[in-house]
Amino acid sequence: MKRVTTNAMGEYVTNDVVEPSATLSYIGKEDAAGDWYIQSVDTTSGTSVRFATEANNPTYTTYATAWADRATLTYGTYGSAF
Repeated sequence: MKRVTTNAMGEYVTNDVVEPSATLSYIGKEDAAGDWYIQSVDTTSGTSVRFATEANNPTYTTYATAWADRATLTYGTYGSAF
């Protein structure tokens, strides 16, 4: 998986967005090569943005399986997820 930078993020497109609660959103993105990441945005106390990728979820090798289990993935900061 390539390291995602601010330039590389432009290569990703949004596939799905869900808001399971008033304070939590998931945004699923994928590039043409099938690399994926999911953002978790939590506004419970402030705004926290965390990332799930194949790097911190190595058993999820496709976007479809990762998206299906988005609520139970491991999320981390940019530095730990990429």
